[in-house]
Amino acid sequence: MSIVARRSDPMLAWGDYLRTLDWTEGDTKHAQAYRAFIRAGMLGVDPAAAMREVETTIRGSGGKIVPRDLERQLQRAYAFAKREVTEGIAPVATAVTRSYYSAADLVTRADKAREFSWVDLARRSPVDPAGVTSSEYLDAVFRPGECVVVAERQDDPGRVYVAGSGATWVNGMRSDNGILYLSNPTNGQRIQNADGKLSLRSETNLTCFRHLVLESDRTIPILWVRAMVQIALPVVAIYTSGGKSVHFLIRVDAADKVEYLAAVDRLRPGLVRLGADAVSMSGVRLTRLPGAMRGERHQKLLYLDPTGTPEPIVEKPELRKTEMGQPI
Repeated sequence: MSIVARRSDPMLAWGDYLRTLDWTEGDTKHAQAYRAFIRAGMLGVDPAAAMREVETTIRGSGGKIVPRDLERQLQRAYAFAKREVTEGIAPVATAVTRSYYSAADLVTRADKAREFSWVDLARRSPVDPAGVTSSEYLDAVFRPGECVVVAERQDDPGRVYVAGSGATWVNGMRSDNGILYLSNPTNGQRIQNADGKLSLRSETNLTCFRHLVLESDRTIPILWVRAMVQIALPVVAIYTSGGKSVHFLIRVDAADKVEYLAAVDRLRPGLVRLGADAVSMSGVRLTRLPGAMRGERHQKLLYLDPTGTPEPIVEKPELRKTEMGQPI
């Protein structure tokens, strides 16, 4: 089930998107052209029309056209868009271009799954979330040998957990601020970031852009979940913050930052409309570690699917019987 589009003409929606991009010279110009072509491919814009519009936009901003390079960007972008349509999270692609929250849209969508409960969510989880430790969770979500930064607060430099190691130091962690992990794997080394400081968890440390974090602090948790489970998202995990929100870990599998940003650009408007926090969609987002404690509150794992199958959770079969209570 896709997020309802507010426009019927893909060229109009794409034109709105083009105007949000910074068409400066140098690397930025090429990156924006690639992002623009990805969005065009997702919206079904004719490639020739997309090429003409991007060429006009670049020239209008004072840039120079290198036809061979631009053609390469278009082919690569449309191939990526086609792959997303057939295998990825394209059902969320929409002509909605304005990122603003609509409580009415959230309630309307959630009402379509009004009977869906926390128990229903746990029963549809490919991996039984009950009793999964923090190390087991990280081993399931990340690939063996990947480095995951775990921190006790937002300004904590962090400590490296090696996926697949089953190291027990990460289990049973507790802090007043909760226990966090970086949503994407890193090189595990302290290197200089853009601010000139040594860091384990800056963008420079990332080895790939695999995951996107979706969270919402403005909605009623069960309404947020009922709305989200109707969307064909490749959900890897769902867990509580140990507070009043629920986090979704989504598989994006972008080849690089440019593809990641293009995917986020495509998803943001429709998801923000349902209450998603746009700020949380960074590739270096710290999110809550399931199995840990935030003071006396449990950061509880609600759903786990390491494969991130892109289909609505509400349409998945029940795999087990469970009587999980209210998680928040």
